[in-house]
Amino acid sequence: METNITNVGIDNFLNDYLPNDWSHASESVLADLKRRKVLISRGPSARRKPSSSTQRPPYTHALKTFKSVFSSKTVNPNRLMKSFQSVWNAVRRSLSKIEDTSIDEACIRPIRDYGPVLEACVAPSADEKLRLSDVVVPLMVARARNDRDECDEEPDVISRSTDILDDDARRTFVYGVTLDEEKISVYYVSRMLTARSEPFSMIEHPDLVVRIAIGLLCAVAQKSGHDPLVTLLPDGTYVYELPPDTTRNTALFYQTIRLLSHPLSVAKSRVWRVRQVVSNLNPTEVPGAVDRVLKAVFLDEDVQTEVEIQGALFSDIAAFGSDKDWRTREIVKDFEQADLESLGEALQGDNFKSYFSCIVASHKGNPSSMPLGSSRKSRCLFVYDSLCSPLDDIATLGEAMAVLRQCVIALRLMFCAGWVHRDLSPGNILAYRPTQDAPLQAKLSDLEHATRFPNIGAVQSKAIVGTPHFMACEIQTSRHFLPIVGGRRVRGYVRPAPKETPPMIHNYQHDLESLWWITLWLISTRVDEPLPRVFGRSFFQQRVDHLYGSARGSLLSQSLLSNSDLRRSLPSSLDSFLTNLDNLRNDLFVDYMTRNEAGKQSDVGTYSWVLSEPVSAFFDGISESQERWAAIRLVVESEMQREDRPVFMVDNESPGPSKMGDIVQQPGKRKRSAAEATDHPSKRICASRMELPVAGERCGPITRSMTRAAGARTRAATRRLR
Repeated sequence: METNITNVGIDNFLNDYLPNDWSHASESVLADLKRRKVLISRGPSARRKPSSSTQRPPYTHALKTFKSVFSSKTVNPNRLMKSFQSVWNAVRRSLSKIEDTSIDEACIRPIRDYGPVLEACVAPSADEKLRLSDVVVPLMVARARNDRDECDEEPDVISRSTDILDDDARRTFVYGVTLDEEKISVYYVSRMLTARSEPFSMIEHPDLVVRIAIGLLCAVAQKSGHDPLVTLLPDGTYVYELPPDTTRNTALFYQTIRLLSHPLSVAKSRVWRVRQVVSNLNPTEVPGAVDRVLKAVFLDEDVQTEVEIQGALFSDIAAFGSDKDWRTREIVKDFEQADLESLGEALQGDNFKSYFSCIVASHKGNPSSMPLGSSRKSRCLFVYDSLCSPLDDIATLGEAMAVLRQCVIALRLMFCAGWVHRDLSPGNILAYRPTQDAPLQAKLSDLEHATRFPNIGAVQSKAIVGTPHFMACEIQTSRHFLPIVGGRRVRGYVRPAPKETPPMIHNYQHDLESLWWITLWLISTRVDEPLPRVFGRSFFQQRVDHLYGSARGSLLSQSLLSNSDLRRSLPSSLDSFLTNLDNLRNDLFVDYMTRNEAGKQSDVGTYSWVLSEPVSAFFDGISESQERWAAIRLVVESEMQREDRPVFMVDNESPGPSKMGDIVQQPGKRKRSAAEATDHPSKRICASRMELPVAGERCGPITRSMTRAAGARTRAATRRLR
């Protein structure tokens, strides 16, 4: 796990990261420990030179329990753990004598002894079977240095803390502790920040050890790191509370039924199937309530929330539809009649809302108080009106393509209102079935990255937004498709002189291209048959580097029909389907070059044709051979998640040499088929390198044969740009 760690001096850590509510009790606790001989005097011969780690002299007293542990050359980790336990219990006992300190029965429990690390934790009770959600503070003790092999790993309390954050929906951050011989370090691990105190000697500074124990006991008592709006029930489900706000006078409570989001995406957000209940103390279902979808996500405090974006989008769509002359707008001037009619029907009243996953309740929490000037984030909760299935949960290609065709109407509504989505993927193209026998209805979701286009005067961010699997090539490479004028073709795109390059802004066609990539992904990687996956592994990766982007650009600029890897990845019944998909590819590529050559990327009217005729021609074309491919079975993502998701638990009765029990991972029982082996796309981007098929480079003037290969530039295309 790659983590950016902020190293902090121990004094700053105690002041900035641990609770200070009981800091006034430190002197009283130290005095009580001295009276009980837990702390013993070092005597007049104690070394008074400041240590390098804390820049302070050794404390006047030492912890008696550590005297025998560190007297030998080799530190026994089990003895060190027991000594630390005795210090913890002694501090807890001293705190219990002080008013205004409510001490929980939090104790240190050993978990397992493996390899170079002895693992334990702070947990509420020593009697009950331990679950990962019971672990309050993970604690790891490293084996003595002279007992370690070179290949032994260091104690990784950060990974264990991340496991806790992933497993427990209540947790917003986790404290952790590592003991490495006489050195101790404390950790603060959250989604936004990981901080580690500089290690210091427990022999020289027992007063700091006591202050750490006081801070952690205070954190346990106050349930620091637990979101008060999320309650864990005895059956393992959660209840989310949405407090009253300007739109409602009472709180809403939703109990989780099942996690809908991919297990690997919980670091970004959790999406649940939920039911409305009376309260977190009375989780009885509200009569007449229907199951809904709840999303919990952390957002920067200064960004627009999805509910705000959705409100602005709906307002703009309604304003467009209320214009009786909307059919004369530039954006629809080249639309085919059938597309105008479907758009007009969607613009009647509030019909357009049926094409989106609408938010019916929301809550934005207070920004987190982050030290060191870190970005402040708020936990946001959104409740959606309908329980839907994502595109990658649809079982047949016929139904999937029907949903995508309806999704085009949702996109056209956005485009007409002057908006782009910027993050189309199978996870946010949803299908809703009102009744068991009703056809699927497409709903577009996840509008948090949506923005207006063209957005004159807006500051353009250099951050790349989107899911790499389905991102438009121009966005991925930050380079426009251009004819070879003053530049040379490099693997499918042109590198013009810098002064000729306009700023790269996400436009309508980029969203349309994402739909093309999604369709290609469905037929080349998701068909549930034992077919080769070479093509899918090459062109659907979690990367945004230029090598990968240029290879994808090359694919978009050349005929799919001549790609042997793609042909082998498809069942023969998709031959006609592939021809139509290749025609759409050609139209997209030529329209890019035509518009970019004229420098009219911000001219709304230049997108009208490509948003209508080529897309409708594609869907009309594949429908002619629908009986050949509609019944093709697709891999269903939710089944893969249920069967392959690892489950972490603490098994105190597990067999083996350890007497402590292990945190074990229980794998799914069913092995994935070859058709299911393709990695699931996510928004987490990694820049790895992999061999990719690359088209040969060309340079020089454009020839007629090259123009024909790229697709004909019709008079209509030229006329649209005049």
